Amino acid sequence: MRQVTIALITMATLGSAGPATGQYIYLDANGDGRNNSADMLQPGVATDIDVWIVTDRNRDGTSARAVGDVPLSMFSYEFILHADGGEVEWGDYVNAEPSMFVPFRRRQDTHDLYVGYGGFERLKPGKHRVGRVQVVIRSGAPQISIASESPLEPSLGTSFGSENPGLDADNSIRFGPGGENERRPEAKYAWFDSDGVKSKQAAMASAQTFGPALEFRVTIESNAAPESPVLRISTPRRGPLKVMLFDSRGRLVRALLNEPDAVPGLRIVRLGRGTPSGALPSGIYFYRVHAADRMAHGKVVLLH
Repeated sequence: MRQVTIALITMATLGSAGPATGQYIYLDANGDGRNNSADMLQPGVATDIDVWIVTDRNRDGTSARAVGDVPLSMFSYEFILHADGGEVEWGDYVNAEPSMFVPFRRRQDTHDLYVGYGGFERLKPGKHRVGRVQVVIRSGAPQISIASESPLEPSLGTSFGSENPGLDADNSIRFGPGGENERRPEAKYAWFDSDGVKSKQAAMASAQTFGPALEFRVTIESNAAPESPVLRISTPRRGPLKVMLFDSRGRLVRALLNEPDAVPGLRIVRLGRGTPSGALPSGIYFYRVHAADRMAHGKVVLLH
């Protein structure tokens, strides 16, 4: 959190130390309060996107786990939105939580947007629409996801301030794809569930095979073989390429690919039964792809 958040933390009731896990952050592009296939960026016009944070539930509706009797309240929030597969223009952001009246420093470029707000009143655990941002497609076929870090600045992240102490007892509940924060080792991730939105072009392209590798792109194909879905990774630049798979608690399950000097082109990486180490049990997993100066991550469900 930013400096103002550190000051706000002193207002929280610090209960017994211990982690809190199981939150969900998602984007809604059609105003119905949910995330589904109807939520898409419209080409040529501004799309209003609502940002929702659920502090006490997982994506599947199961309860979040909190140690002791310290509630998963919220007195501040910050998030990073990342546009992959194209460039966007970030328009006005409207904070929807009047109790959080202190804005953090906004940062942005044509791919990333960082926004945050804080206040003194603690919102009860639950589902909260924290704000709305306008997005206009400028090039390509972007899809917008929630990110845990950004090249804009190493200290930026996605989290909410809570009277629950969190994994590292600093009253920040952090979103991220793994158990440890690579840029900030002292800051531990607490939850992983998120859903973004795609442009119409990106939704169509994900069902097609790749042509020449003109841009970094990662898509997942799971319909044909739910027990062994594949990642299709398109890289336009030579450089290191790494693919890692984590379980739902953020623990590294397997390093599926590690090429220190990968040539540009298309890679097919199997996530399930066809992996060199044998079959993985059914369940929810999270993948993370590092390629040269780019990163992508997402969720995959394995069924046997």
